[in-house]
Amino acid sequence: GPEWKYPKVMKPKLHENIIDAQIQQNIEEITDTGEQQEDEQ
Repeated sequence: GPEWKYPKVMKPKLHENIIDAQIQQNIEEITDTGEQQEDEQ
C-alpha cells in the first residue's frame, strides 16, 4: 500500500515497522537463497 509514502513525522512507528519488516525479509531471502538454491532451480 501507499503507507510507506507518508511522512515519517505522521506515522513514525509504521515507517519503522515497515523498515524492520523489509530488513527481516531481506535476511530471510538471503538465508533461503543460500540454503535452498538448488531446490529453486
